[in-house]
Amino acid sequence: MITNKIKEYRKNKRLTQDELASELDVSRKTINLIESGKLLPKIDLVYKLSLILDEPIENLFYNEKYYEHSQKQKEKSFEEIASTYFNFKINS
Repeated sequence: MITNKIKEYRKNKRLTQDELASELDVSRKTINLIESGKLLPKIDLVYKLSLILDEPIENLFYNEKYYEHSQKQKEKSFEEIASTYFNFKINS
């Protein structure tokens, strides 16, 4: 599932939903649906959000399954390095 932090970054920029909607040329309802996770915007809108909110796309959107997989890969790599170079085993 993909979640987002659009609301958090919008508030950090002190923008209302109406103001952000106006800049993106969409309705306030569209912004509300995106922020609530009920609508996944198309890539062109995602790109514009990134520019307006001055945040990389990967900071705005978050894929839980990918993040968990990525964390497991990092842990595995760390364990391999620790084992290879420091003869150190991590107990699971």
